[in-house]
Amino acid sequence: MKDKEKKIKYIVLALVLILIALFILLFLNGTVTRTSEDISKDEISALNCKAGRIEDGFFVSETANTTNNDIQITFKNGKLDKMYYTFSGVYRSEEVAEAEDVLVHSKYYGYMGENGFDVGYLNPSFSVVKSKYYFRLYVDDYDRINEVTRVFFFIDKEDLDEFNSYSLDTLESYYEKKNFRCDIVQQ
Repeated sequence: MKDKEKKIKYIVLALVLILIALFILLFLNGTVTRTSEDISKDEISALNCKAGRIEDGFFVSETANTTNNDIQITFKNGKLDKMYYTFSGVYRSEEVAEAEDVLVHSKYYGYMGENGFDVGYLNPSFSVVKSKYYFRLYVDDYDRINEVTRVFFFIDKEDLDEFNSYSLDTLESYYEKKNFRCDIVQQ
């Protein structure tokens, strides 16, 4: 009986070793094949603009210790591609930040509704993280920037029609005149 058990152990051990050897040969032979192709020959650049409290913004907080207004605009092949706006504030407590959230929701929803737009039109995001509050908007089609929505992106009424054709440098100057600090990021 002992000889039979030894034979079975050796057979199992041999099978395990063979399986390990096959695994090493098939999967760990030291070569890696990667297939990729450059599907994008697009030239991407961005304009990042930041400002603190701006009195003529859509939303001006009366309760925040500090606030920031950020505009990001991406360009693809020299043309305006996407626009982002973020309002953020730091508050004395999470409760105060949550109260600000209610106020921003109310103002944004009211404004969009009064002007006949769905509240999701600019892809809004509202969040409270401890004593910080964030309100974000995003558009991936400049056609969504119009007479009503321009206010969120600090675009003057008289510039609305031409804004889409402005260069990165022109937009940098445009926002810096509105007290933003801007940086251009080139790919």
